[in-house]
Amino acid sequence: MERDTAILNVQARKLTLDEFHAFCELRENRDRLFEVINGEIVEKMAIFEPSTIAAEIIFQFKLWLKSHPIGRVTASDGSYILANTHELIPGVGYISKERMPGIPPREAILAPDLAVEVKSPTDSKREMHQKAELYLAHRTTIV
Repeated sequence: MERDTAILNVQARKLTLDEFHAFCELRENRDRLFEVINGEIVEKMAIFEPSTIAAEIIFQFKLWLKSHPIGRVTASDGSYILANTHELIPGVGYISKERMPGIPPREAILAPDLAVEVKSPTDSKREMHQKAELYLAHRTTIV
């Protein structure tokens, strides 16, 4: 006896940035860091060693920017909206004042010029590669 088999292709609905921001503003999420990649929420984990590496990179950037005030550097809570379904938080971000003259009230609505993602033990090579591709596809010059 032959069975009819139906193959279902179920695709989760992608969150909009407004829905993502509402999720982040929930009381239980206010002290946590999230990114949205392809419309899906990804929580950023705080891990000491990658944080110290990012802090050293930021320190060096700040030293250089003190004598060359041409841009701004952000830490691991400065987010960048790359597209309607992507908002990322690099460990270190840099954006020129030419591309973003003022400081936005919340997140930057453009990709950083430079993004540094410091690999933590919880990051897979695939995830790191995916983020690098997203940054580069949205006009980040160096990842």
